[in-house]
Amino acid sequence: MLQAVRRDLITMKKYFQECRIAKEIHLLNRLDEFPHFKDGSKRFSMVDLRGVHDDTLLHKLTLIHREFATHIKKDCQVRGYQSNNFGHYY
Repeated sequence: MLQAVRRDLITMKKYFQECRIAKEIHLLNRLDEFPHFKDGSKRFSMVDLRGVHDDTLLHKLTLIHREFATHIKKDCQVRGYQSNNFGHYY
């Protein structure tokens, strides 16, 4: 499930690069704690691995995923994005 959430976050990044509102509210900054997530879903830092071990990483990413999906489905002004059906991991 962790890989699926990360893949979705990378896909969502494309939406936020085009959405004026997402840029204004700096939505992608939610991933600042995980800069390596913005470029791919295969890299893990040592902090990430600790988070996998103690179950905090998936929880944090799920909260970010929920916020991103909500923006895309309800607030995104880029035409056609609201219909995307990202996985529900929460």
